[in-house]
Amino acid sequence: MKRDIDIIRKIAFALENENGFVRGVEGVSDTEFRFNGVLMIEAGLVDGVSDWGRSREPTQAPETVLLKRLTWRGYEFLSLAGENKVWEEAKATILRPGATWAFSLFFEWLKQHAG
Repeated sequence: MKRDIDIIRKIAFALENENGFVRGVEGVSDTEFRFNGVLMIEAGLVDGVSDWGRSREPTQAPETVLLKRLTWRGYEFLSLAGENKVWEEAKATILRPGATWAFSLFFEWLKQHAG
């Protein structure tokens, strides 16, 4: 399984509009939600909990992920990622096919080019 920046963005929008735990997002499979949700916790974008159960294989999703709220950094990400034109330009520039990328580089690019 691979991280998906579009799913991460969808989850962030869902958290902004929700009062309480988010356990899934429309149009995102449960496995994709759990995998990308735990990455968001690790990146400091959201407060939440995960339960890996018996397995902790790095390419798998945890058994359960509950996302409570966006963090300060999560709100910054969402404010920078909110405009579709900037978002698509960031993806085209940073997430080129075959290129490796770091979230910090993506985040910094958004800071430099958003609004």
